[in-house]
Amino acid sequence: MSASSGRHRYNDVGALHYGREGVSQVKVSGGAADESGESGDVAASSSLPFLLEEAVSLTFADHRFHLTTPGLYRFWDWGEVEEIDGGIAPRASEAAPVGGFDSVVLHGGDLHAVLVALSVLQVHSARHNDCDDEDLLERARRGNIAVTCGRMADFGCRLLGRLGYATRSIRLWRVEGDYNSYDNEHHVFEVRWPDAASDPAGWVLVDLDLGRLFVAGTAAVDGAAPDNLAGMAELNRCVVAGEPFRAVPLSPISTRIDTSGAVEGRSPEYEMFAHTFADEDRLHEWYRRVFAVPAIQEDSGWVTAVEGADAERILRYDQSRGETFTRTVLSRDEWSSRYYGDE
Repeated sequence: MSASSGRHRYNDVGALHYGREGVSQVKVSGGAADESGESGDVAASSSLPFLLEEAVSLTFADHRFHLTTPGLYRFWDWGEVEEIDGGIAPRASEAAPVGGFDSVVLHGGDLHAVLVALSVLQVHSARHNDCDDEDLLERARRGNIAVTCGRMADFGCRLLGRLGYATRSIRLWRVEGDYNSYDNEHHVFEVRWPDAASDPAGWVLVDLDLGRLFVAGTAAVDGAAPDNLAGMAELNRCVVAGEPFRAVPLSPISTRIDTSGAVEGRSPEYEMFAHTFADEDRLHEWYRRVFAVPAIQEDSGWVTAVEGADAERILRYDQSRGETFTRTVLSRDEWSSRYYGDE
């Protein structure tokens, strides 16, 4: 077809990168994207593991990509597109990419970028809660994983373990206000951060479900980029003492809620979550309440920092829920010394 007709066809292939600096489109030009200029065979993205340790060149849909910046890379191939006089010929808006879809995460020694990647991959929902880790990895390559906070925390801990990071599971309960059926608890985890953190043991609290890290004290007040990220003990101390803390988003799109239950008239609680989590002030208040009673998981059960009437209430809550796990109750000072003393 002649160029003068204003019509031409091309393959709609592209990639997005999600990392510390936000979201960026990986430039595609002609038959290659960010060509490395290297000679020899380059592995197809589908032949590589989901977690990549080092920078790599790969091909997707006959285009070459050179991955150097840590984070999540998502590739798509919508197949052939026809452009007519500067516009795109219509196609089914709900169609899946005809040539495929793939995702990989580049570690590159950057823990923060990996946390961004994992938070972007998740949508808060129970749809995939029963999937094992390998199934979730396959789903992550093709799209998003739809799991709740506990499943995401467990999944994140095990993936970070594959990369050599120490993690531990943390469960949170609120004791303020009336209990309900949907937000009395939350699951997060801590990871031992390389080099520095705000507590001597180097533990940093991570909420992958809502895509947040945390800072406390001066860093929470001045709004500057945090140099020291906070662990659970420091955040619990801030809540009890009425001191400031701040939740720091991992990505602009970290917090996504599946509200299809409300749309279908089955379950409104995720719609209520969306209302809370869409506003930073409401989210901060929600964190303030659930940070009141933290527990760290041991083989024997959950070891909890709670005192006085709050301890009595949380034990009554366990009984009302029919919980079968063992809960060990410590004072906040005992709990902090046990898990955050000099190591």
